[in-house]
Amino acid sequence: MKKRGLLVVSICIGIALLLGACATTPRQVGYQAVLTGPGGIPVANGNYTVTVKFWDALTAGSVVYQDDQTVTVTNGILNIAIPDLVTEANSLDPANFSRPLWVELTINGETLSPRQKLLGTPYALNLVGGAVVALATGEEGPLVTGAPERGVLTIVNSFANNTVAGSPGATGLVVGILDNSDSDVIRACAGNLTCQSADVVFRVRGNGDVSQSATGNGLVKAAVYANCAAAGSSAPRSFNNVTGGAITIANGAATGRCTLDFGFDISSRYWVAMPVVASPRFVTCILNVDHNKLDCYRFDNAGAGANGFIMVTLY
Repeated sequence: MKKRGLLVVSICIGIALLLGACATTPRQVGYQAVLTGPGGIPVANGNYTVTVKFWDALTAGSVVYQDDQTVTVTNGILNIAIPDLVTEANSLDPANFSRPLWVELTINGETLSPRQKLLGTPYALNLVGGAVVALATGEEGPLVTGAPERGVLTIVNSFANNTVAGSPGATGLVVGILDNSDSDVIRACAGNLTCQSADVVFRVRGNGDVSQSATGNGLVKAAVYANCAAAGSSAPRSFNNVTGGAITIANGAATGRCTLDFGFDISSRYWVAMPVVASPRFVTCILNVDHNKLDCYRFDNAGAGANGFIMVTLY
């Protein structure tokens, strides 16, 4: 970097971006340099006013971030953190660093050039395979002041027009996950970093199955297509996205009656029951004394039981 009387020689890594994914990672940019005069002699010891600007281009462009501070220089060595205040650093939006950036220094009113490009850092290893992005206790959020919607990891596609190549509407996916088996490709857990089965509250499997804990809202927990009858009851098709176990059926005590066993406590869930054909068109299901089960009754408009197929969906 050179302009008029000052020569800046970067040492060590030069510019190290410390905005890692983990909340315990310092949200600062470390910068080290040597300031010398025209003859290569370090500048005098003392305090220097330093203005740091991050630009989105090597020349021209727009300022993305600016920090002003007073720095003590000894033997020509400039060693700063950007920003210098931790409180300001914690509110710095990591999204500002989702693009190539160049740093420009102005020291005691003298702007140095050319700008230097921001480089990587060992903290980026937070995002290699097998890494864990975690929040420390007390840092749960919001992660960015004034942006409570910003999560630990935010993925953005700026295209929104389905006529534009590369937009979500045109490609169908912003993020693609490839898995050749029915193993979990997305697993959300609560209460335990090891994410064991007991901690899983939401999962997406490679075969397309999506499941959610029984106490969660928003997804269908289970559904069954069943022949409800006093004899010969059967459940030829069903799924259980809570335990993964089979939904079983037992014959009822009278015509049109049966008992469905979902295998988990459904007492706090919502359910919908309907007949498969138009006549008879009525089905009702009530909670069994065993809270894993529903007692269902298929009947006509006169209230008489009628054996036949029903569908029950559990939310």
